[in-house]
Amino acid sequence: MLITDLISKEIIPVSTNTTVEKALQMLDGFHLTHIPLFEGLTFLGNISEAHLNEAPLQDVLTNAKPYVDYFFLTETSSIFDAINEFYTHDTNVIPVLNQQKEYLGVLLVEDVMGKLSKLPLLSEPSAMLTVKIPTKQFSMSEVAKIVESNNGRIFGSFISGFEDDLTEITIKFNAESLSSVVETFERFGYLVKLKFFNDEKQDMIHDRYDQLMKYLDV
Repeated sequence: MLITDLISKEIIPVSTNTTVEKALQMLDGFHLTHIPLFEGLTFLGNISEAHLNEAPLQDVLTNAKPYVDYFFLTETSSIFDAINEFYTHDTNVIPVLNQQKEYLGVLLVEDVMGKLSKLPLLSEPSAMLTVKIPTKQFSMSEVAKIVESNNGRIFGSFISGFEDDLTEITIKFNAESLSSVVETFERFGYLVKLKFFNDEKQDMIHDRYDQLMKYLDV
């Protein structure tokens, strides 16, 4: 999933002869943590709001060159590359350059989150299960087979962590019997860490409890 469709052209980068005051106004107007800095057509990096707040308002950004944070994406970057950059640099905006390092626009964290929220992995109502298995035994095809053997449908799955010699996998899925999926994973040697749904046994207990309360009321 490339970022091409998410590039915003509304934000114009600042140049080395822009004043700190003007740069801060732009940051405030667009609610940005950073703004791209250019010298002519050359990309120098990104200036943070935190740094600008410490500089005299009438200074020009030539003086800020030693403090730039050098990060960007290219038009062939994926949305997952973007998420990593947002996190690594604690930013809500990333400049996008072409292969010649020419400015194409920026990627905003809100646009990326909006795109991700529409993926079936996040938008479809379904169960979510996190299991662990020894890394040497891990097979994503086996994970899919277990869910599908219970007439389940997987909306997404990913490796959510490593712990010692264990691999942790999170699966989002629908199935006719959610508890049967859990039991099958356990039968195949998986340790169930988290499950975000009520299993059938729990539902049955609640139903019987409700029936008993109704009977006692009578």
